[in-house]
Amino acid sequence: MVVVISGPEFWGSIDEALVKLNKEIGYKKIDRDIDIMGEVERLTSMTLDFLVLDISCLDDHRRVPQAIRKLMINKENLRVIIIAPQRFSGNEVISNLISMGIYDIIGQRDNEEKNIAPALIEHFQNPSTYAKAIKWDDGFARRKEQEKEFIETGSGRFGKNSGGNTQAKMVEKDKIVGTVVIAVVGTMSRIGTTHTAISIAKYLMDNRHGVAVVELHSSFAFDCIKNSYDNVVEKNGMFSLGGMDFYPFDPARAVSDLVLDDYSYIILDMGVYGKCNIAEFRRAQERVIVSGVKDWELNELEELIESEDKNFKNRYYFTFSNNAMFELVKESMNSLPCFQAPYNPQPFDDSDECAKVFGNMLRNVMPQINSEDENESFLKYMLKKKEIKLYHKPILVDKIMLRNAQANSKPVISTEIKKYLGVIRFIISMIIVAIALTLLYYLFSKTTVFSQIRDFFKGIY
Repeated sequence: MVVVISGPEFWGSIDEALVKLNKEIGYKKIDRDIDIMGEVERLTSMTLDFLVLDISCLDDHRRVPQAIRKLMINKENLRVIIIAPQRFSGNEVISNLISMGIYDIIGQRDNEEKNIAPALIEHFQNPSTYAKAIKWDDGFARRKEQEKEFIETGSGRFGKNSGGNTQAKMVEKDKIVGTVVIAVVGTMSRIGTTHTAISIAKYLMDNRHGVAVVELHSSFAFDCIKNSYDNVVEKNGMFSLGGMDFYPFDPARAVSDLVLDDYSYIILDMGVYGKCNIAEFRRAQERVIVSGVKDWELNELEELIESEDKNFKNRYYFTFSNNAMFELVKESMNSLPCFQAPYNPQPFDDSDECAKVFGNMLRNVMPQINSEDENESFLKYMLKKKEIKLYHKPILVDKIMLRNAQANSKPVISTEIKKYLGVIRFIISMIIVAIALTLLYYLFSKTTVFSQIRDFFKGIY
């Protein structure tokens, strides 16, 4: 069965081709500004073999990868044929579709008269290949060539010019344009990848940027985080905690879908490098590789560096390291950008040390700071800090604080009062000693108590 989602412009050609192919149309939607996600909901319960999709008729073509990914989870044998007019050539949506293995792409330049029937028949009879589909990915190919130029020569759009003023492509002067994607991977498991991703997100949130943290590998870490805190705000497929949005692992979710939301930064927790989505990792504007400094941890790092071919775009972040060991490892990294992780056991806490490291690490994707901001008064700085609040507290921390409050229910006494209390205690002690001595003198000189006690012991012995 064939499903057709198209605008009126291409419907005639599609109908002509399907009649010649003797293909049955099980469902069709011919309109403009079609909600692709709504259509996918209808299609999930249908049996279909082919989807012919005209992306120019959609209200938001950027959701196409997400929609197709969701549809193909339950329909592995589904063949998708995309109709993409000329303006979509080199578009990021097309790049994402190609990376998903969708190669049957028909463009307007395949037939200048807009009659796509012959091209559609060809795709039905002879499925396309990546070599044929790459012509639609020319914009993405150009970006990869520019990145390669940067890696090899240190110049070009992705590098620094002679004046040293080139910003990352998502940063323009003192503001962020679009969404910056920062990918975080570890050389091995249990090395601190999730911890680092949250720490980076906390730093960016403290600088008043909208941040999303996305779990891009199969793990239960984000679910454990959600269950360890109270006042978590849960929404459809995500939750908010500490001023940040967390997206637990979902194989149907694409990073491009989140770029549509109002986030300045998206942090990808991608797990172990050897198991991560390498294409997604390399698409990120900033890439952070988390490693340890132990001998058996550095072996994993060496393999990663070989596979990345000494990529200077990667940032190497070393955890659980003292200064001496970090400097030793840094010397062996052949000038690759290396950073030492500060001691920061709780990523949701404020950390000046982390802010300093991340500020240096992410300087290419952070807005420029005006000199007036650098010289702002201490009071103004404190007022700004006060505005940033963590609205969610850990359950265990709340319990500990309550227990400590009950154990230390005594009123708090200032240092000055304590000094005076010390003097008062000394005077009271002297008075008690004087009274005791006076009482002993009275008993000894005015009464016969001591003589009676003496006679009592004499009688015993």
